Amino acid sequence: MPLSRQSLLPLAIALLIVSSLLPAGPARWVSKVPVDMLGMALNPVRRPLHQLSVSIRGEQKEPRERPAEGLAAENDRLRVMLERKSIELARAQQVIADLRGLRKQLHLTGFNPLEADTVAARYESGHPTITLNIGKADNVAEGQVVASGVDLVGRVARAQMMSCEVRLITEPGPPLQVRLVPRDLGDPRRIGALLVRYDVRRAAFIAEVSVIGGSAVKVGDDAMLDDPQWPTGQGLVVGTVTALTPLPDDPSRRATLVIQPRKDLLRLHGAIVIVPNEGEN
Repeated sequence: MPLSRQSLLPLAIALLIVSSLLPAGPARWVSKVPVDMLGMALNPVRRPLHQLSVSIRGEQKEPRERPAEGLAAENDRLRVMLERKSIELARAQQVIADLRGLRKQLHLTGFNPLEADTVAARYESGHPTITLNIGKADNVAEGQVVASGVDLVGRVARAQMMSCEVRLITEPGPPLQVRLVPRDLGDPRRIGALLVRYDVRRAAFIAEVSVIGGSAVKVGDDAMLDDPQWPTGQGLVVGTVTALTPLPDDPSRRATLVIQPRKDLLRLHGAIVIVPNEGEN
């Protein structure tokens, strides 16, 4: 008759006691039998104990490694984020520098330079405009001067509640009065005011100047606004002299002066509107 698991346990214990009384050689052989019997007797207990242990401490799983593709994607996402933040920081630093330069250049009282972002740019029938994200709610009104740093951009042509349209100086229209200033502050040359008109074909402001006895104008001179029609923009830079070409029919007496804006006004990320302080408009 086969032995039950219940009867194996006391029998195994008895055999272990007997093997402990035997000499070392027979004891090793005899003790193997009760050890195997104890394993058979305790086998039904092992599984419930294991299940209880798992329920208490949870199933132990090997840590799952992140796929290489996932790590690469996360690295790309962080890199793009870092680049975006770097651009935003550079933009903020440029705005601060522009505002400082503008205040130093104009010495305005009663006016406040208001920074804005460009949300649209258009060029229709030779009339370039940009749209900024500030408007009447920010005290913006038609006719106000718009700058980019110390460079003249244009004037507000139309103001809505939350935006405004700026007509750029790079369009056919009335001439601007400018004075030419040597780039080197130690240069003793003094150049009088002159009228310049924008030429769409040349993408530059053009004027005819006298060269009798040698011209006082040099390539690299800055043309600064000196126009009574732009009272809050006096001193802003219209452009830089890039060429002085003698006229074919009178090369010894007259020359064409070419002044190009220092920035591409249709590609500005933002601009500054010079608005009056509240209560002073």
